[in-house]
Amino acid sequence: MLEEHIHSNSLIIESVRYLGYFGDVAFAATGALVAARKQMDIIGYMLLGAITGMGGGTVRDLILDRPVFWLTDSFELLLCVGTAIAIMLIIKTKQKFNEGRMLLWADAMGLSAFAIQGAHIAVIYGANVFSALFLGVLSAVGGGLMRDIISGERPFMLSGEIYALAALVGTALYLILLQNTVLPEYISTMIGFCVIIGLRALGIIFGIGFGSQR
Repeated sequence: MLEEHIHSNSLIIESVRYLGYFGDVAFAATGALVAARKQMDIIGYMLLGAITGMGGGTVRDLILDRPVFWLTDSFELLLCVGTAIAIMLIIKTKQKFNEGRMLLWADAMGLSAFAIQGAHIAVIYGANVFSALFLGVLSAVGGGLMRDIISGERPFMLSGEIYALAALVGTALYLILLQNTVLPEYISTMIGFCVIIGLRALGIIFGIGFGSQR
């Protein structure tokens, strides 16, 4: 079974763990950047950083009926809070800071990391391919959606940009490669990750999207 192969491969487990850490930092940074835009205090930075970094994964774990990851190991919570504080300190020491552009690219990185990680975890816990696809996308967009709702921003996924679609396509490709090829999983992971980044880059650089833009 696919999930047995993944679960037994320590290299895959480690690579996905670090992919999650990367996503934590990227999404927590976006939460801090939104906090800066809204001129929040340090508590606002920490809350938005933590919610953005862990929101999607929390919902995913509740659906899968598995222990919520940050309740059993506080490292990722501390990583998100620490990233948010670091971003705050960097912003406070600079006279000019283009948080808008950084927000777009950091969000793209977090989206890509969490889409693949979410699908991977779903497969391990026995989800079929369609459920794993849904949970991958949910993991990717959930934290950012919570961030935007809490801060009063228009959510990326409702702005007409290539966003949730990028996560959907990249995650679907990752799952297809896992089930239908003999490629090592880390190769499938990198392909899926790069496809999501590439699609988001089209939206960010060239303004490609659907309907109205931000």
